[in-house]
This record gives sequence, structure tokens and C-alpha cells, in this order.
Amino acid sequence: MARIAFLLTILAVPIASSTGGSGSADIMSTGLISYDEEEVKMKYCINVHGARWTTVWRQQDYMEKLRDTGAEWVRISLTATQTSGECVAIHKDYGLKVLGIICQQTVENLESLEHWRTVVGQTLDIHGDLLDAVECWNEPDLPEFFSGIFQGQPDMYVQMLQILREELDARNLNIPIVAGAVCSLQSTKTSPDGGGYGGYFLRRIRELGSDQYCDVYSVHSYKETIGVYGNLAGHYARAKELLGTDKPIWYDEMGNGDSQQASANYMSQWFTELLNLGVPFVSWYLFWGQGNYGMVNDDFSPRPSYTMFQSFTSQ
Repeated sequence: MARIAFLLTILAVPIASSTGGSGSADIMSTGLISYDEEEVKMKYCINVHGARWTTVWRQQDYMEKLRDTGAEWVRISLTATQTSGECVAIHKDYGLKVLGIICQQTVENLESLEHWRTVVGQTLDIHGDLLDAVECWNEPDLPEFFSGIFQGQPDMYVQMLQILREELDARNLNIPIVAGAVCSLQSTKTSPDGGGYGGYFLRRIRELGSDQYCDVYSVHSYKETIGVYGNLAGHYARAKELLGTDKPIWYDEMGNGDSQQASANYMSQWFTELLNLGVPFVSWYLFWGQGNYGMVNDDFSPRPSYTMFQSFTSQ
């Protein structure tokens, strides 16, 4: 059985309560990255939109607790600011690899493709040498997130991928691009006016040539979106059917907020399923904050999902 590469995700959203860029090419099966299917090692990433929403990552006890999960990666939404650069650098100092997302947290109102090129360039100039992978947008199939990518049009998204690739090449940043990051795999709609658009979006961007600009595709899964397909095996089969590609598929956001214990229980079930499927990369939502999703309390004391996470990373 292949071991899985895990990504621990922390989304920095408003909360009511409270090593280098070229070194990551070791866990994917195509493009810039290759891996041995018999021994895929677990990786972790923290998505700290933190430079925009919080500076909790400046606290030593927070970072030590995060490090002690055994995670190797962090998934971080980037902003074109020096504070965002500091956030990424601190996570690197704790030995974590960084998957940076350039998305609606980076630029709220994207005006044109040239504007996108400017934003990408500024963001890479601040973070580039610290990144191990970069993701193009987050959940473009959701109405609340698509405003920055021209109403979620797949053709515009593919052009955004192309620009991201060109800007990386211009800076000699040999890091993988992650594409997709859709919330849903259903194809009941062909415009992003609610759920059911993600499957169409994924299929369409590949038809329009996304393969030539990205190295990995990513999908997100929660209890509701997994349930449509019965289990993760069905969900993963659907993702592969939609994409029809040999490129790796990462689960770079999944979680459960029903209760603290439910979060741990779902983690155990889903991680075991993904291990059996040989999926190379998975991200848990969330490390800290947002009700029951977090793996730690406001004072960073561990919840059941924290201990459960450690049981997988220590295997």
C-alpha cells in the first residue's frame, strides 16, 4: 500500500473567537515532479491567509504546535505584501514547505489579464524563492469566490494559468503549478450561479489546454460533496473521469465541522480511504479557528483531530 502525502491546510478567515522554491519536486507523478508509487511520503502545507486575517503565526507556541502535528507542508493564501512574505518565511523557518495560493485574498477585484499578470509578478517577487508550489485561485466554481476570475469563465482561467507559468519562467522559479481547486465535481450547471459547476469547470479547462500550464490538479471534498458519490472512491473516480489526465490529483482541502469528535472520526475514515486509493496528497481543513473545524483550541491545546492527525503522520 502506498503511503499518502498529506497537506495540512489552515484557511485564514475572520475568526470571531479566538527549503527554497525549487526543492519540492518529489511527490508528483508528472510534469516537474515524480514519485515512487510504493512509497509516497506525507507532506503538509498551511494555508495561512494569515497575512491578511491574522498574525497568530507570529506566536511561537502556535508554530511549535503546528510543527508537532508532523505536517511537512503549509497551504497559504498569499498577498502582495511584506507581511505575507514574513508569514511564509516563518513557516519555512519551522521546516514547512509552502504551497502558496494566488487568489481572491491576493486581489479582490481582478480587472483584466494584464492586471492578473501584474499581481502575479508582484506576489512572486515577494515570495518566489520561498515557495515550493503555487496554486492558481481557490474554488473558482463558487459564486462567492469567482468574482476575481471574470465570472468563473474557464477560458479566462486557462489564460491565467498560462500567465502564471510565464511569470514563473521569467524568474527561473522551477516550482509546480496546481490548478482547479474546485469545491464540487458535479456538472449540473455550465455557469457558476451556485453548486454543480465544478465538474463542468474542470472538464472544460482541460479541453482548453490547461495541461500544458499546470503540473497537478486539485479538488476539495467535504461530507456533503463526498456523499453525492457514496464515498471517496467514487469521488476520486469522478475526478479522474472529468480530467482524463495522467497528472496527479491532490485533495488539498477537506474537513468536517459537525463536532470536534466528528472531525477526528471523519479524518480517520477519509485518510484511510485515500491511503487505499493511493492518492498522493491530502489537506485537512483546518488547524486553528472556525468552530469545530480546527484541530486545536483557541489556546492551541489539541483536539481529537490533532491526535488523529499525528497517528497518520507518525506511520
